[in-house]
Amino acid sequence: MNKQTTAVLLNLVLSLLVFTLIWMVMKFVVRIESNIMLIVITAFLTRIICPTITSVETRSGAQIQLKSIFSKKVYLINKK
Repeated sequence: MNKQTTAVLLNLVLSLLVFTLIWMVMKFVVRIESNIMLIVITAFLTRIICPTITSVETRSGAQIQLKSIFSKKVYLINKK
């Protein structure tokens, strides 16, 4: 499997897991009744929390990185 495909799938699974967890907390603990507000707030929080995939061109080729706002460290997906 391609490294970029692996990174996208990893990000998708992580985002889905975080979305479900935040949705459950907002639905059952905070008790937000409006479904539209529940989905918008949950999607916004998921976007903030989950790392983003970036591609950076270097002399040795393109590198795929995962960046998070909570960490200064950048995780390289395709180290050479």
